[in-house]
Amino acid sequence: MIEDNPKILELADFVSSERLDLVEKKLTGQISQIASIIGEGVRTGEFNDCDAEKTAINISNALKFINYPPLAMAMLALGADLRKDTEGVVDLLLKGLQK
Repeated sequence: MIEDNPKILELADFVSSERLDLVEKKLTGQISQIASIIGEGVRTGEFNDCDAEKTAINISNALKFINYPPLAMAMLALGADLRKDTEGVVDLLLKGLQK
């Protein structure tokens, strides 16, 4: 796990603070790819009709907080309201995509 390797955490902290543009570019690309997959699934009937972009953001948020828990902790410590992010993830998990 990432949190077990202090060097990776140090690198992630540095990139997050010094090169936020790279982080945002990576996340934007990830969300776009996920939205494309969801859109194709909706088009072919494999997935229920949904807002592909919003669903992709929810999936990205879930992956981000699962893969890098210190990020969620840091955001909470800075006073971020993660209610919208977590509600979207919980809604997605409860409803699911697959018919």
